[in-house]
Amino acid sequence: QLNHTYDNKIVKAIIDYQNEVRDIEFEFMKYLNKKDIQQPEIKTLEEFFRTNKSSYVFPKTRDIKYIEIKPSDFHDEVKITKKQINDKYEIDKSNYITAEKREIYQIISQEKNKVDELKKLINDGTPFQTAATKIFNLSKDDINLGLLTKKELPDISAEPLFSGKKNDVIGPLKTEFGFNVYKIVNIIPKTEIKYEDIIKDIKLNLLNELSIEILYEKLDLIEDLIAEGNNLEEITRSDIFKNKIFVKQLNKVSEDSFLHSYTKNKTFFNKGEDFLKNIWMTKLNETSDIIDLKNDTYALIQVKRENSKEMLAFEQVREKVLDQWTSMEVVNQTKAKLKKLILSKNENLTSNSTIKRKQKNLDNFSDNSLIFNIFEIDNKDINFLNTVDGVIAVKVKNRKVDNYQKNIEINNNLNLSLSKSFFNDYSNYFIKNLATKHKLVRNYIDLENFLLNTEVQ
Repeated sequence: QLNHTYDNKIVKAIIDYQNEVRDIEFEFMKYLNKKDIQQPEIKTLEEFFRTNKSSYVFPKTRDIKYIEIKPSDFHDEVKITKKQINDKYEIDKSNYITAEKREIYQIISQEKNKVDELKKLINDGTPFQTAATKIFNLSKDDINLGLLTKKELPDISAEPLFSGKKNDVIGPLKTEFGFNVYKIVNIIPKTEIKYEDIIKDIKLNLLNELSIEILYEKLDLIEDLIAEGNNLEEITRSDIFKNKIFVKQLNKVSEDSFLHSYTKNKTFFNKGEDFLKNIWMTKLNETSDIIDLKNDTYALIQVKRENSKEMLAFEQVREKVLDQWTSMEVVNQTKAKLKKLILSKNENLTSNSTIKRKQKNLDNFSDNSLIFNIFEIDNKDINFLNTVDGVIAVKVKNRKVDNYQKNIEINNNLNLSLSKSFFNDYSNYFIKNLATKHKLVRNYIDLENFLLNTEVQ
């Protein structure tokens, strides 16, 4: 085992990096409208295609069809009785009532004379909070218990505090902790939903619960149909379903969960890891096992076709090439227009701001990566950055480290993390070089795993 401690200067440098602050100037220009971009000649698009030919390749993909099975597919089969509604109401009715809450100030002291002095000040017209500060040096945060229900208070104080009126001062009450003085600051009355609305909600809940029960019963029958070799169309036409279940199709799904298209950019398809896994585990023209998509939704997949890796021809993707060229031209022409504007103003940028590395956004910009990109700038020039909505010109005027309080625990944790990372990197490098030098083959992986899993103390 290795006990390695990093120099405090390195740890400090990392924390300083995390707390960096930059003063910036910036100018923003919204992207030009695609309609304002002049249509290119065909040879321009062909040249763009040749330059980016590696982008116009489809990996191995599969075409599938699938169905989704949800509780709502069985709503029509649910019969709800009056007894079920009444029983559910008795069980759940407390969920439809919000108990009364009261905001309470509290002062506790073992010194009876100070408590009496406090009460005298309050009785003479001094505000409760002012008296608390004067006698006990307590702030509003020190005395505010927040909003509480009657059940959340000790028995000795619950009854008087929930019998009093707003602004009443209660006490002193003697408890095991001392003398307690309270003020009722605010009262939020009990609320109760109308009976008709409760019944409506109960019916909806029963509908969902009973539909789920039916769904689980149907899943057993669906498994029998799969075992008998039925395809998706045959399953959806079976007596299992009273309502029509639509068979959906997805073409050109790759192993990394993207949908590929001749006319559009690839899009991420997210129905969960199990769904994707079953696309590639299921044999051609066979029906998958039932897939749990979570939230009581299930799916079945049938693989229609597997497509080999495909190098695309210009004519196949001409529409996509035009769209991508136009998108690039929108950025280029917007940037050129912004540069021209800045030059006309002698490189004076309109807006300024002070930003921290830890903050998420700059002003009203919705681009989450903008702050990161600004902190990547390592010069004092005007830099042009592409955002979601347009191009922003940024100039870093000043850099400094924000004031922060040293935290020993954070320092130690960071030091430990760096030590582990250093040890893992070094041991990995050492073993690989040892294996190369001495032509080690057997047990190399075991030895590497042993070292990489060693805890750094």
